[in-house]
Amino acid sequence: MDDYSKSLGKKRLRFRDWLIDKLNTRDIEGVQWIDRERGLFRIPWVHGSHRTWNINDAEIFRQWAIYSGKYEPTRDMPDYRKWKTNFRCTLNGLRDFKEVRNESSSREPRRFKIYSLESIDKGKKEQSRREKEEKRKFQVKKHFCS
Repeated sequence: MDDYSKSLGKKRLRFRDWLIDKLNTRDIEGVQWIDRERGLFRIPWVHGSHRTWNINDAEIFRQWAIYSGKYEPTRDMPDYRKWKTNFRCTLNGLRDFKEVRNESSSREPRRFKIYSLESIDKGKKEQSRREKEEKRKFQVKKHFCS
């Protein structure tokens, strides 16, 4: 998976952490937690040809395109469809995110999708379990090689 590192050598956030930051800061209209403890959040998902669509509906997609290096405002022409496709593919490509289809709305004027995010603690526990397993394997190997 890409780490989207800048040429400056500064490590960038992975998509999960970047999105959590956007949800926590609430600086993009419509991108919000529904139930943080359960990991449920909402993303505006208005089709570009829908009569209620406006530029703000694509803001989360635009910001991800800029952050991931797929769009440079001073160089590239805006491509809302491409931004949304890249964002959707990133969401769908990670096991951390699952769309809650029965909660999403494709019929209301302000259409949105609801996703669930694996709990932050659960992810840390899984990483800790893997680290312990690797350490155990190393100790067993070290024991038999001595």
